[in-house]
Amino acid sequence: MKQLFLVILGIICLSGTVVGVSLAASENPAIESISILTDDATLEQVVFKLNGSYTPTTFRLDGERPCLVFDFYNVGYTSKVNQIKGVGGKIIAGIRVGRHKDPPKTRVVVDIQKNTAYQFNQTFNVSTSNLVVSFQPGAPEGFNSKGQERTAQAQRVVVNKTKIVHTVSDKEKPVSDKEKPADTAISKSE
Repeated sequence: MKQLFLVILGIICLSGTVVGVSLAASENPAIESISILTDDATLEQVVFKLNGSYTPTTFRLDGERPCLVFDFYNVGYTSKVNQIKGVGGKIIAGIRVGRHKDPPKTRVVVDIQKNTAYQFNQTFNVSTSNLVVSFQPGAPEGFNSKGQERTAQAQRVVVNKTKIVHTVSDKEKPVSDKEKPADTAISKSE
């Protein structure tokens, strides 16, 4: 009887350890998926599905390979996150994802079509853990018609303007959540 008790106790302890490891693994900060959505000729969106509230540091690079860069510090990514190439959008050319060790971060690079002027805004929804980055044509203030910074030669422009919301209005929803005619909607994801 004592041996049976020890065997059962051992099984309980072992299963508790496995459950503890599984729970700990699911609590690691991660990007769960990245998708690109469009609904017409002017709006393109990148949707980051996160497993928590992680706001990235964002900066844009102009020049030969224009891009918008998102650095998620101490955040990994799941196997569902892939490079997205050949998007064919008017603004977004593709997405590259990589892991850096020093400092530990996941870098997501949204490649922009050459000579394209664009504006963007970021909205993070706390209730869904979605970061939605909406791109529209047009040069932001301080940039020329090709989207290049007018005043300085610096190619790196830091952008820290993420709007944090707890509920989503229709204006802030990813285009896939809105009602739209099926024949005009395009959705690309990994």
